[in-house]
Amino acid sequence: MNNLKTKKLTSIALLIALEVILGRMGIMTPIVSINFSFVPLVITAILFGPISAAVSSGLADIIGSLMLPQGLGTYFPGYTFSAMLTGLVYGLILYRKPKNLGRIVLACSITSVVISLGLSTFWVYVMTGKGYLAILFTRTLQIAVMIPVKILVINMIIYRLIPLVKREAGNITSEKV
Repeated sequence: MNNLKTKKLTSIALLIALEVILGRMGIMTPIVSINFSFVPLVITAILFGPISAAVSSGLADIIGSLMLPQGLGTYFPGYTFSAMLTGLVYGLILYRKPKNLGRIVLACSITSVVISLGLSTFWVYVMTGKGYLAILFTRTLQIAVMIPVKILVINMIIYRLIPLVKREAGNITSEKV
């Protein structure tokens, strides 16, 4: 039992580190961010569930903000809240469920439109004081590009990585994905 917990914690820690690194690579401006940090987050959500995904995404946001600041250059708890909600949504929709394109589209749509476009745009507005609608327009372009990318990557790549991750980590979960 302790060995399983250790493997689970180690796996989540590695996925957090990967999320931090991937979150700091890509196209970055104070308003728009296009990266692949969702990949380790979705793997965490599928393998370990909504609570683990929410906590790990929140930790990745805090660690990344403090170690490798980007965008506006300061830590803001609103973004951590958004990150945690994103992990929670992916986990609630994808954990312990077989691969299903409809669920993938639903998870990507909720996290992208409601959380990233709605809530995170509000955080940018709070941090910068710039017009919400102006920010919303530029972020809408980001979301329009990233939703299909996320759906494709989750459907075609992440679900193929899950068995490899489970095998390399010593079958850290007992659920079938």
